[in-house]
Amino acid sequence: MLKIFITVVALFGLGTGVFAQPKPNILIIFTDDQGYSDLGCLGSKENQTPVLDQLAKEGTRFTSFYAQPVCGPSRSALLTGRYPVRSKGWSMPASEITFAEILKEAGYQTACIGKWDVSNRKAIIDRMPNAQGFDYYFGALGANDNGKSTLYRNNKMVRTTNDMAGLIRLYTEEAIDYLTHQRETEKPFVLYLAHTMMHTIIDASPKFKAKAGDNLYRAVVEEFDYETGR
Repeated sequence: MLKIFITVVALFGLGTGVFAQPKPNILIIFTDDQGYSDLGCLGSKENQTPVLDQLAKEGTRFTSFYAQPVCGPSRSALLTGRYPVRSKGWSMPASEITFAEILKEAGYQTACIGKWDVSNRKAIIDRMPNAQGFDYYFGALGANDNGKSTLYRNNKMVRTTNDMAGLIRLYTEEAIDYLTHQRETEKPFVLYLAHTMMHTIIDASPKFKAKAGDNLYRAVVEEFDYETGR
């Protein structure tokens, strides 16, 4: 059985000798612009999120914290463990040390799938995932404000999509493919699965829109919950 430690944790200060016991696999799942109380376990009476509720029940909930109100700085803070206001803008300087770089030194294989958004939404090579500690990358460098996402595989642009309804499923399937076919099974991994949703422009697949009626946001949240359970 594939054992995965699903968490968002403080990994900094860890060196190559940090793990005395066998190294756990780590899966970090990040959502964009999701409200705190949008999950059932955090108070929502409308959104049905059984998968995430179960994760919360079996894990640890952190309910007192500081967070950034927008996407790029939130991602920078997670990647570096540092306050993003220091850079006075959207960009994460290339000189910053990410958790991927630290875990790579500790023997981990590292992958990032999804929205990057810490390189000024541009293909600046030394600020892209492969230069920031990730062995493998698939996703969009920026946001989907215009209803489009330009997708990269490692440092190469592969295509542009306007299928916002398919982004959650696309990134989930890429993550599953990485875990089942691409990674080295004998080495521990860290996979950073960084979704674009629920950043506007939001959309969901027909199945979830039909269930949620005229509440499109609910459809997106519930589709994310379902895809996380796959």
